[in-house]
Amino acid sequence: MNTDGHDELDYAMEHLKGLRRASPPPGLLSRIEDRIAQVDASIISMPQWRMIAAAAVLVLGVNVYALVNFSSGNNALSMGDGYAATELVSNYQYYE
Repeated sequence: MNTDGHDELDYAMEHLKGLRRASPPPGLLSRIEDRIAQVDASIISMPQWRMIAAAAVLVLGVNVYALVNFSSGNNALSMGDGYAATELVSNYQYYE
């Protein structure tokens, strides 16, 4: 068993007993209690709430519009577009 560690600990504890206790500055407790008692609720005014609600409704509306148009849109190529696309890549000789 290592007694050196215990001896060092005992020496440190005896040394700490001789130190003066720390004391808080006067009035610290009352300042802390005053700060706790203060109501620091940030109040958002009504026009700001209206702007936030309008922006949320606008974003939601744009998302619904995009979703409806994307789901009902015709993603297939039309006859003319398909023909033009095949004509562009039918000749694989790029450097003529």
